[in-house]
Amino acid sequence: MQIENLSRYLYDKLDEFVEKGVLENKKIVLFGLNTSSYGTKHYLEQKGYQIAAYVDNDKKKVEDNNDMIDILLPRHFAPEQYKRLEKEYIRAYFPAEYLQPFREDAVILIASKYYPEMCTQLEKMGYQEGVHILKTADFYDVEHVLNDGNWSEGLQEMTREQVRKTQLGILDHIKKVCDENGIRYFLGAGTLLGAIRHKGYIPWDDDIDINMPYPDYIKLMEILKDDEIYQPISVYQHQESYPYFFSRVEDTRTIMKNWEYPFLITSGVSVDLFPIFGLPYQQTDVMPFYDEIRKRNNQLIESYIVYADADENEIEKRKTLIDQIIEMMEKYPYDETENIGYILSKHAEKDIMKRDVYESALEASFEGETYKIMSGYDYYLTALYGDYMELPSEKEQRTTHSFQAYYKNQTGA
Repeated sequence: MQIENLSRYLYDKLDEFVEKGVLENKKIVLFGLNTSSYGTKHYLEQKGYQIAAYVDNDKKKVEDNNDMIDILLPRHFAPEQYKRLEKEYIRAYFPAEYLQPFREDAVILIASKYYPEMCTQLEKMGYQEGVHILKTADFYDVEHVLNDGNWSEGLQEMTREQVRKTQLGILDHIKKVCDENGIRYFLGAGTLLGAIRHKGYIPWDDDIDINMPYPDYIKLMEILKDDEIYQPISVYQHQESYPYFFSRVEDTRTIMKNWEYPFLITSGVSVDLFPIFGLPYQQTDVMPFYDEIRKRNNQLIESYIVYADADENEIEKRKTLIDQIIEMMEKYPYDETENIGYILSKHAEKDIMKRDVYESALEASFEGETYKIMSGYDYYLTALYGDYMELPSEKEQRTTHSFQAYYKNQTGA
C-alpha cells in the first residue's frame, strides 16, 4: 500500500491564478463544502487572500458549517477564545442566497466532480465560465491525476465487471472466514441498499461495504494479516501512512489507483470494512463525544491538506491524533452500550443508532449469493437514505469513486 498527497496538484493551479491576477480585488467564493475547498482556503489565506464565503447546495452541509461557528465553538471555548476563533471560520450559504443579485466582483472557485452541474447552475445566474467561474482542479481527470510515469506498462487493465468479480471474491473470502470463526459481519451502506433494492450492486455503484462490531472487526484484522492473497489495510498496520479509521481488504493479485482529495492510494482492488463501535452510556454524552471524535478526525485530515510534505513534528502530531481517536473508538465496549455507530463516516450522526439494530442477523441475496444483514436493516437504511426504495434522480445516478485497476499479470488473477 502506498499513499500520495494530491495537495500539490491543487496548489499549482492556485499559483497559476495568483500569477495571472484573476483573484485580485475579488470576492472569492468557494463552491462546495469539501476538503478541496478547505485546502483552497488555507493556501490562499497563506498567500494573503481572504475568502468571502462558502456556497453549497447541500442544506445539511451548510447547516453543519454554520452550527460549527454558532454552536460548537461556543460550547468548547471561553468567550474570549471564541471571538478570536470565529474570525477564522467562514459562513456558508446556498448559491442563490449569496450570489444573487448578481455580483460582478465575485470569482467562484470549484474543485469538484460535479463541476459541470455547478457551472450550469451559476451560468443561469449570469456568471461566466472562465471569468467568474474557475475550476481549481479536477481530481477525477485520470490523465492528470495518474500522470506519474509508466507504472501501468505491461499490466492488464480491469473492466468494471472484472473489478466487481474481484470484489465479490474478497467478500466471499471474508464471509468464509467469519462463518468459520464466529465473527459477526453485515452488509452495509450502499451494498446493503443494493441487496435490498436491486439484489446486487446498485447499477451505478462500484464498491462493497461491510459493517462489523468493533471486537469482531479487530479479530478479523488479526486473522487476515497472514493471508497470502487477501490482505487487510488499516491504521493498525499502517499507522504512519493510512489516514482512515475504516479498513480495506485487498486482493494482492491486483493493483488499483484510487483517489479522493487529498489522497491517491495505491493498493489492490478492495472492499471496505467499517468498525461499528460503542458510544457513551448516557444519552446526553453521545453528541459531545461525537463532536470531539469528529473534531480530531477533521484535524487529522486537515493536516494532510495543509502539509503536503510533513516534517517530523507534524508526523508526530498525526500519530497522537490517531492514537487518541483509536482510544475513543475503544472506550465504550460495543456489547455493553445502547448506542453504537461508525460516526467517522460520510453519514456522520446518521450512523448513531441503537445497538438492537444489529442485535441479530438475517440473510439477503447479493449478486446470486446470500450474505448477512442486520435485522434492523429497514431502520438503518431509512436513517441513512430516507425513502431508500425510491431511485435517486438521473443526475445522481453516478459513482462517487474514481480509480483505475489492473491485474498484476497479463492473463488476470
